[in-house]
Amino acid sequence: MTEGLNIKGILKLNNGLEENPMVAVSDLQNIKNGLEGLVKEGEGIMHNPSIEDIYKYTLATQISINKYLEEFNYLLEISRKNKDNLTTSLLHSIKNMIGASYSFSSDILEDLSILDKEKKLSDEEIKMYHKNIKQNIENSSKMVDELTKHLELNAGEFEVKITSIPLKEESDNIINQCKSVDMTKKVEIVNNIDPKIEIQADKIILRESITNLCANALKFTPDDGRIDLNYREDGEYVYIDVVDTGVGISEENQKKILDINGEKYTTKGLKDEKGSGVGIKLMIEMLKFVNGKIKIKSAPGEGSTFTIKLHKN
Repeated sequence: MTEGLNIKGILKLNNGLEENPMVAVSDLQNIKNGLEGLVKEGEGIMHNPSIEDIYKYTLATQISINKYLEEFNYLLEISRKNKDNLTTSLLHSIKNMIGASYSFSSDILEDLSILDKEKKLSDEEIKMYHKNIKQNIENSSKMVDELTKHLELNAGEFEVKITSIPLKEESDNIINQCKSVDMTKKVEIVNNIDPKIEIQADKIILRESITNLCANALKFTPDDGRIDLNYREDGEYVYIDVVDTGVGISEENQKKILDINGEKYTTKGLKDEKGSGVGIKLMIEMLKFVNGKIKIKSAPGEGSTFTIKLHKN
């Protein structure tokens, strides 16, 4: 099983100490390699695994995940000290994804440790949890790769790349990722985007924007609610709408959310989920790289529509 990394030992310090160490691309690459190792080990027992195989893998995986969570806490501390909001936000997202895998593994281990008492999970549910652990780690690895590119962008080493993106396929992947973070949510997510639609955009910026909006919609939409993803065009612009039947947002709070120079605005989700308070603000800053914008249409008790506006290019 992949060993945890000692981030404090990896950071390069000048003269033994550095007053303001930065999160380094090399640190993230090492973590990405570790996550990829976990994925490969999981793939080794994916085809008809026995419950005993799953138990052994889950136990070893949880130990590694716990170490990675500690390392992300340290990286978050560094990024906060440097007031690097973008890095902080993405680190939070990755940490939450890995944390979901830790939660799944805890449920498996707790259930399989029960001897004579009635078990809560069937063998099929245990196998499903195992599959979700592997999927979350895969998604985490991809997000680390994207964060690496963002760090290169901040250092002036990354060039925004406009490519042709199959929008429905990309948004389907994002929806599955958001659902896997909390499988207890009973919210229907409907992707109404035509499979034939391809847009010209930067994949990293597009993915982070849609992920942010879908995750927020899930946080503030009650069970039995619904989230829709829509696409439309108007002249030289394209629009991606994330529409939810959630609690809605007052006009005053909409202004706070969109004010990137204002104070951090955050509120807990319906299940007390915590947010960083900078997600939407950072998304606005990212969209500026491609001359994109974000718009909110909402009212308390009437749900919300968040719209991403992009040039057709």
